[in-house]
Amino acid sequence: MRKNLQKIMAFSSVLALLLTASLAQAASIWTDAGSDDLWSTAANWNTPPTSGSDVNINFGTSEYDAGTLGLGVMILNADAGSAADSELTINSGVLTAASFMQAGSKGTGTGTLNIGGDAEVTAEISLLISNSGGTNGVLNMTGGTLTINNGGQNNWYNTFGIGDAGTGVMNMSGGTVVANAGTKIPARSGNGTLNMSGGLFLPGTLSMLGSGLVNLSGGTMLLDYADVSGGLVDITDDGLLMTSQWTGGVGEGQVDDAIANERIVAYGGTGIVMKTPNSDGTVSYTARVPEPTTVTLLGLGGLLLSLRRRRRS
Repeated sequence: MRKNLQKIMAFSSVLALLLTASLAQAASIWTDAGSDDLWSTAANWNTPPTSGSDVNINFGTSEYDAGTLGLGVMILNADAGSAADSELTINSGVLTAASFMQAGSKGTGTGTLNIGGDAEVTAEISLLISNSGGTNGVLNMTGGTLTINNGGQNNWYNTFGIGDAGTGVMNMSGGTVVANAGTKIPARSGNGTLNMSGGLFLPGTLSMLGSGLVNLSGGTMLLDYADVSGGLVDITDDGLLMTSQWTGGVGEGQVDDAIANERIVAYGGTGIVMKTPNSDGTVSYTARVPEPTTVTLLGLGGLLLSLRRRRRS
């Protein structure tokens, strides 16, 4: 009986080792050993990615050219002991991760994800721009479509996080980003910045923590709800912030409160946030610079006040 038990335990251990080895072999790791930076070049991988593969790109630059592909997980910078930078550019095709994507998961290097052209990229559960403490992630969005969480589950894990425990930056000048389960800037204790100069961003519920920053100088951000209890949204130039029509005025009220608390400002607080209700039920918020006459009067008022104080003293 004891021998049989020992055999079963030994067999289980061997099976576990084989399973672990099988899972490790299933990951496709970028080696950058090919003559170009193309995803489709087999020599650039230890094992070329196929449907369902987990992909790790820990260093070097790579360009997606594989048409339509469904992955398990995609991670840029998965090596905790590395300071190398990695970069993936997707300008065409359809790339989907059935689980999550991370740009800047581990290590001290920077993981950069570039999306443009007519690319269609989907992270079915979540996308984190930087993950662990000390990590760095960048998302450059110039075109195409990025969708996060088709299931719409709203919790910390199932979300779009610009900065998690590390430092994350999103630069958006074009394309469309849809975050069905909400957007957190940052997701937890890190630093997150969104620089938006163009495109359409649907963040769902926008949650801002104390270290979060949104520079909205162009494009349209159409949100459902806003929790801007910390951080700052700065609207300038052609930036357009809107609340959707189906929230029954709740999102509008949250934005109004954030403006009153100076969490949403125009031109760093020197301008005026203008509110315009639209006929379709949405509400638009834009930035206006104080008129020169107003600025001059404010300056004169300050000068007179200063002179009066000097006379009194």
